[in-house]
Amino acid sequence: KRHRDNMYSGNTINKDGHSALTKYFFGANANKKLTLEDFVVFMDGLKEDVFRMEFEKYGPEGGRITEEDFAHLLLLHATLSAQAKQKFIRRVKKAYKKKEKSTDCDSALIPLL
Repeated sequence: KRHRDNMYSGNTINKDGHSALTKYFFGANANKKLTLEDFVVFMDGLKEDVFRMEFEKYGPEGGRITEEDFAHLLLLHATLSAQAKQKFIRRVKKAYKKKEKSTDCDSALIPLL
């Protein structure tokens, strides 16, 4: 056993050969079938968790972020050029000169889900 092969490094193989996701989706004995509905529910929950973590990076006060932060959040995974993203941010800054935190997490997530 090497020094980097410990349970915290992710380099070890589970003795029974089943990962936590395998057990979750297919059961401890891998005899359960995964349905599309179960997979969609799992993916929706995963997306919401990721979006909430990304929202929290902007340090919401009272559960709210600025419009500029919201624009950055929207552009995080956008397939736009850096120049187009900057143009978008400039337009948002111009439209919302006050730095109020007025976008809450739930209204920010609705269009993303």
